[in-house]
Amino acid sequence: HILLILHWMNFDTAFGAAITSIFIAGNIGSDVPQIVNIALILAVLSISNFDHLLDARKISGEAKSGRHRFYQEFFIQLAVYQLLLLLSLLVVSWFLPAVIAKVGIIIAVVTLIYFLLLFLILPNKFILKELMIATVFSCALFLGPLSANMAAATSMATILLWLEIFLLATANTFIFSWFDYENDKYEGHSSLAQIIGSKQIKTLSY
Repeated sequence: HILLILHWMNFDTAFGAAITSIFIAGNIGSDVPQIVNIALILAVLSISNFDHLLDARKISGEAKSGRHRFYQEFFIQLAVYQLLLLLSLLVVSWFLPAVIAKVGIIIAVVTLIYFLLLFLILPNKFILKELMIATVFSCALFLGPLSANMAAATSMATILLWLEIFLLATANTFIFSWFDYENDKYEGHSSLAQIIGSKQIKTLSY
């Protein structure tokens, strides 16, 4: 049960992101300070938690999925947790290298645009949700390693590695959209599967 809650709160995603970023750093020969990985973990936890809070608030009635029911039941506690994550991220940001902090702000702005499009500007009509998530996620993984070794940014091996991780992240979001098709339809969440259909998203995933 504890592992399931940690999964619902995206601890697996956050630590998986840090491990992948460490792998990238080793692959391109970068020496990345540990504070960068801590910031990445906090950022992924914060973005995921905020997304789930908005989803839980949007649902009318009891959610069908376990994760959204969890966020409905403990909404206040998880909102306080969100504030703690943001405060922790703010403190950690003071110790980041300047180049990472600057690019991190750009990624944060893109993430904010994503939330505005998803929940305010184009609710239930935003067809680029999965691609935006994959793009922001894969760029965030490369931020630390490339900032410590800018010479590797133009290497074909690095470009292909980024493309591989981007495609993996994209496939991941497509698969989630496919598996959550019925729950999303019941709860009124937008996804590519809801727009093009479950069979089409299954084909895209393959």
